[in-house]
Amino acid sequence: MSRGGLSPRMLLWTAFVVFCTLGMAYRPFVALRLPVVGHVTNYQALLVVATLLGSVTLMRMAGNPERSVPRTMCRILIAYLLFEILVVIPVAIWLGTDTVNTILGGMAVRLTWLLFPVMLRLCADDRVRRAAGVVAVVAAVCLCVWGVYSAATSGAGYYLEFGYLRYRVLYGGALALFAWPFVLTVSQASRRWYAAALLCVSLVGLVLTNMRSGYIAYAIAGLACLAMSGQIRRVVPWVALVASVAAVGWLLWGQLASGVFGYTLSHFFDVSSGNGADRITRDVLAWDFFARYPFNDYVWSWRTYLVNLPNAFGPHNFVLNVATTEGLAGLAFYGSMLTVAFRGAWKWGKRDAVARALVGYLIFYIVFQLANGGWYDPITMALFVAATAGLVARVNQLRAAEASSGLAGDAEYGSRRQRRFYNVHLPTGTASEDGDAS
Repeated sequence: MSRGGLSPRMLLWTAFVVFCTLGMAYRPFVALRLPVVGHVTNYQALLVVATLLGSVTLMRMAGNPERSVPRTMCRILIAYLLFEILVVIPVAIWLGTDTVNTILGGMAVRLTWLLFPVMLRLCADDRVRRAAGVVAVVAAVCLCVWGVYSAATSGAGYYLEFGYLRYRVLYGGALALFAWPFVLTVSQASRRWYAAALLCVSLVGLVLTNMRSGYIAYAIAGLACLAMSGQIRRVVPWVALVASVAAVGWLLWGQLASGVFGYTLSHFFDVSSGNGADRITRDVLAWDFFARYPFNDYVWSWRTYLVNLPNAFGPHNFVLNVATTEGLAGLAFYGSMLTVAFRGAWKWGKRDAVARALVGYLIFYIVFQLANGGWYDPITMALFVAATAGLVARVNQLRAAEASSGLAGDAEYGSRRQRRFYNVHLPTGTASEDGDAS
């Protein structure tokens, strides 16, 4: 794979990361339109480029005669895209729910999966994969610096929600970016000399977003990475040290911390009041809607509930979010993609630090989205698709390396047996390369 062939894909990935980062820092950026084209947004323009770069690659990988996980996932993706093009869009137009532009805009985020074959090609080369990871780390650092600067200069961060004063400097979806340096550190996939800096960036980002689900997702992903690496015992003393420092800090600045993290700590597992009760209500309504309309698509009805609620956002559970947005078709697609991607991933995560980091990131993303409504958020979907492609590409590399080493071992074993046969059964003369005595 030539360097020149990779450069457009790397530029596209960098553009997606920049888009995600700017959207996390300034939410209105997501809806900004290109100055010349008119109704086309920045995100839609990126999807057009992804289509141009990824379509041919997708078809080639799907048509590969050799069985592999990338081939299987590419075929699933093609079936999903054909369903969207041949069924979802025509039915929406036939029902006359809205204009074609609105329909395409409403389902554009689903086409983020066209980034999947692009990232498969990128991550197939170790050098380029590392460069792609560095791009995400640099973006996380820049976003963290912006968050600290914003909090220090403007005093921003406090807002009123359900009658409670809460603290959050950055949009919660920013954790999808901050989680990457975190899993790199705990999975030992980063160099030791800057692992501490990566951990600091990720934890500062966690504080700036200040989400209960974020803390839980960090903890579960971190434990998963430590379990795969077998380093839990070595980390326990460090956890005790951090807990001691946190206890001292709470004694010194407890009143200030209570004002910042009071709601988060006091309602950590509360689902009976405030925000927690609202989420449970939305989940119940979403399930009722899905049970009644299992084959509905959002662009056909523009509804995710049977009733209207004061705040118009979807259920805070990615399974129900997919169910009410795309129905059984969406559940089948995401269920099959995740099942194929995670098959055997834990085993490879125990052997390889890069695979371990990618598994940890996907665990974080899924756990986080089980308690949030941002599954179809364009500023996070690209990161999820890229991590899935990265894991599949890495595991495919490891399997190929294992198979080649096994074949080499078998060949060497066969050569030894052949030589022993010649030495024992052909005492006179020597053996030539084709096995005949001369």
